[in-house]
Amino acid sequence: MTHPTHALVALQVDLERAIRPRRRLLLLRAASANWQELDDAALRNWLVRWTPWLEARLCTLLIISHGNAGVSLTARLLTHNGYLSGLARLQRRPGHLHFLMQYWRNSLGVSGASELILHEDAAGFYLHESPPVPLRQSNDEDLYLAQKEALEGAPLLSERRLLAADADELFTRALHAQTATIVFCIDHSDQFEPQARMIHRLRMQCGMALKIVVREMAPSLRRHDEQALIACGTNLIVPVRTTLSRFLVMLESIQGQVLQRPIVTDIEPLLHSTQSLRLRGLVTPAQFVDYLKTVVKNSLNNDPAGVLVALEPVQGLKAAQALTQSHLRRYGDVVCELNNQLYLFLFGCQPNTVETALANIFCLPYQELFLGHDVFVTVEQIQAQAQRLHEQRPNHVAQAPWIGSPVSAGSVTSPQPTVKQRPLALAPVPRKLLSVQGASSE
Repeated sequence: MTHPTHALVALQVDLERAIRPRRRLLLLRAASANWQELDDAALRNWLVRWTPWLEARLCTLLIISHGNAGVSLTARLLTHNGYLSGLARLQRRPGHLHFLMQYWRNSLGVSGASELILHEDAAGFYLHESPPVPLRQSNDEDLYLAQKEALEGAPLLSERRLLAADADELFTRALHAQTATIVFCIDHSDQFEPQARMIHRLRMQCGMALKIVVREMAPSLRRHDEQALIACGTNLIVPVRTTLSRFLVMLESIQGQVLQRPIVTDIEPLLHSTQSLRLRGLVTPAQFVDYLKTVVKNSLNNDPAGVLVALEPVQGLKAAQALTQSHLRRYGDVVCELNNQLYLFLFGCQPNTVETALANIFCLPYQELFLGHDVFVTVEQIQAQAQRLHEQRPNHVAQAPWIGSPVSAGSVTSPQPTVKQRPLALAPVPRKLLSVQGASSE
């Protein structure tokens, strides 16, 4: 098969020539990225052609697509639901698998959306059976316990709304609650781990009827942090820049809710997967390769917890010069220079936000500094690039002057000195388009 998309188009002819299927179940496995090469009209025509072909041969076609383009593919297929008997998605979440059935149609009728929680063992998948939640005699259903900052100084309109000065005080009060609404707030990434432990303890001790909310007051939570908070038992995460009025409406929306998701029993592996090394800024190629290996080793559910970006400077500009226009502020974001190219690892960054991250990192528009950039998003791609960098790096490279060697999370390194930024005169040059190695992340 020289080209996956061409093979999809020619599949009917190939099947008829090879096996002449009659009364068979046909299983087609294709990467979700392959379908992206078909525009909406071509995808619709492909589906239309299969319906009479299968009916004439009394066959059923089951299509399994894998990869990071699953979300966008699902959205496209929903618009063509008349040509499909059913559509479902399977996603791996911390501690379980989430099976979402969008719809199912057969001779008995049509079923709407439904969700199942699956677990995996040596024999395969099995359904998670949620034990019935016992009804508790409780008088705190309408009680709100919140950190003071979460309400932004708004007056308390009810004696059933109580404020705590900080997360520790809120946690102590909430230990005796059963069905109340507990509102934490977070404005710095250092608060994530202690609050995750508090939320996990509350959920395990107080039960599934407790409503736990985290309000982000300043940009501080990355995607992995949010997933970990949900796995620990959080009902709702309110993103930064949500207005107070909208926040209060969101609180009302979860009243009466009983959490049905399974909660991780051991929180340590989950928290370990979200921790970046206490390292940032410029490192040597050897340090960079070691860092990539550590990231891959700590990846959870085959998710590398970030993206690797390779940047090629424009003609006449050295990578070292482009580096003077950068500033990496967050721990876990590291860069190295090798063979007049820059290699960035952005911890916690999603593939669809790479361009925004680059715009924040470089003082000048990054499009004026680089011909283009390649993005590597999967564990396999990052491992391959780490091996290539290892083979290309010099045998003896001087220690980078900005920061110490990679150390374990929790250790403290010297702050990164400010690099003097020099103005650069750049002439317009042809640029290559963004090349993403692999599909976009979900």
